[in-house]
Amino acid sequence: TLHCELFEDPIYFDDEKDGSVIGYEFNIKDSQARGFQRSYSLIIIMKDRMYLQHLWSFLSKQLAIIASNIKSEAETKFLKDMN
Repeated sequence: TLHCELFEDPIYFDDEKDGSVIGYEFNIKDSQARGFQRSYSLIIIMKDRMYLQHLWSFLSKQLAIIASNIKSEAETKFLKDMN
């Protein structure tokens, strides 16, 4: 069974070789997409794990703001395209 889950919360993962990542996934409405929806991810990659973890709260809030702005713009365009 294939599953695709979307978490509209920041996630953290790291790899000793490649660095640490904070990711933020979200959906937007898109009149040209199958199901009228597309999924996107914003990611921040950093080699310094401790620094990234220290910035977790700040960066998480900023990613949520960016995603919210993109979703708002996409909603406006979606409504315009559907009319």
